[in-house]
Amino acid sequence: MTTSFVINGTPYDVDLSSLPVDITLNTFLREHAQLTGTKFMCLEGGCGVCICVVRGKHPASGETRTWAVNSTGTLAGNISIKKAHPEFPSDVFFTFEALNA
Repeated sequence: MTTSFVINGTPYDVDLSSLPVDITLNTFLREHAQLTGTKFMCLEGGCGVCICVVRGKHPASGETRTWAVNSTGTLAGNISIKKAHPEFPSDVFFTFEALNA
C-alpha cells in the first residue's frame, strides 16, 4: 500500500510495505525524513514531548483543520491518506491513541 503526504512542503510517496509495520510517525520523521527536531522521550505519548502538528481536511465537514498529535502512533495511523484505498475519500485523517495518552 502506498500513501502520499506532505511534510513542511515536501511531498512524500511512501510504500508502507517497505517499512516495518510498527514504525511510528516519530521514527519516520527522524530517520526517514531526517527531521530530527521531532523529539521522543517516553515513547508512549504520555509525556507530550513528541507532539506534531497535522493539518488536513475534516472527513465530515471538509474544512481544513489542524490537530496536535503525538508521534508515537503508527505511521499509517497519523497521516493524511490520499488515494490509499478506494473506499476512503481523499484527505481522510486517521489517528490512533498511544498508550497513556
